[in-house]
Amino acid sequence: MSYHGPLFTWCNRRDAGLISKKLDRVLKNIRWDQAFPVPYSVFEAGGCSDHLQCRVRLEAEQEKGKKPFKFINAVTELAEFLPMMETFCGNTQPIYSSTSSMFRLAKKLKALKPSIRSLAKNILGNLSKKAKEAYEILCEKQSVNALNPSLQNVEEEISAYRRWDSISKLEKKFLKQRSKVHWLQIRDGNNKTFHKAVVSREATNSIREIKRRDGMVVTSADEIKAEAAGFFSKLLDTEASAQRIGYHPKCQNLGLTHLSFADDIMVLSDGKVRSVEGIVKVSNDFVRISGLKISMEKSTIYLAGVTDLVRTELDERFHFQTGHLPVRYLGLPHLTKQMRKQDYLPLLEKCRKRIRSWSVRSLSIAGWLQLIRSVLHSIMNFWMAGF
Repeated sequence: MSYHGPLFTWCNRRDAGLISKKLDRVLKNIRWDQAFPVPYSVFEAGGCSDHLQCRVRLEAEQEKGKKPFKFINAVTELAEFLPMMETFCGNTQPIYSSTSSMFRLAKKLKALKPSIRSLAKNILGNLSKKAKEAYEILCEKQSVNALNPSLQNVEEEISAYRRWDSISKLEKKFLKQRSKVHWLQIRDGNNKTFHKAVVSREATNSIREIKRRDGMVVTSADEIKAEAAGFFSKLLDTEASAQRIGYHPKCQNLGLTHLSFADDIMVLSDGKVRSVEGIVKVSNDFVRISGLKISMEKSTIYLAGVTDLVRTELDERFHFQTGHLPVRYLGLPHLTKQMRKQDYLPLLEKCRKRIRSWSVRSLSIAGWLQLIRSVLHSIMNFWMAGF
């Protein structure tokens, strides 16, 4: 069973030869999973005992939000998929090469989602139950054919076998995609293994509750996200207060260590090796405490005002991608001073590309004015809104 709490649950409490182990666990079986789909355990301080006490919660609160669209690869192998695509494409306008072709393609794909979702729900819904029923029908047909062999019974058995084989293959591919266990392709096709992998992955990657600094336990997803982000910010501020992370020269008076944008975070420092070590230490501490790991390979470091020796040392010691200033986020440059002429070159080049793509068309003056208002003004307004 998935658990929350410290990594170790037992300690020998000796001054010399200190030993800590994870001895206590909560085990469950398949029937338990069927009765309680989302249980979890919490290990807490046990008072006089050298073991932590365990608290088991059987019914966790599940927030049912709007599920995102997930394309199931097995849908493409259904006999109804290609006719559905042909019908959809025939009832919609074709897409020609133009300045709005990508936008129209995105709208067309978005309109296709309900049809794919409906097809997947009708055929792939309750797939495990359908596979079990098809297997029982196959066994029944085999028994009938064994007791009373005839041409009709043989054909019914073959038809039942083909139906079960088709459904079981779809179930295997569907569960394999959900479980994301790549080594299953070299193991046997036991569907219980797939299902266990799906349930285990969901339970392991879920945080059901978290204790705040004031001792209150929160269980809602929004409160858990806010507490995790606040805890990471607290770690950065603590390291900066202890002078293990140097402040950026422009942020020292403000005591600013980082900025958050949606699901991205920008950590600001003085660019010294000691500061980068402190940032990596904060990341490792956060992983050790929460289990949420920051991908260093997807992180980018931007350097300015440092020597080539420092750049070389940072490249050798840390696996960061090296970016170049000015930083671009959501298509806009992030600058610390007034924009210069060369900073507007990407905007001008984008406008030139749009105008060159229009020059091959026979447009009236009214058409040109409409394109300028709807396209060029929109691009410039987006830039100006950021400054």
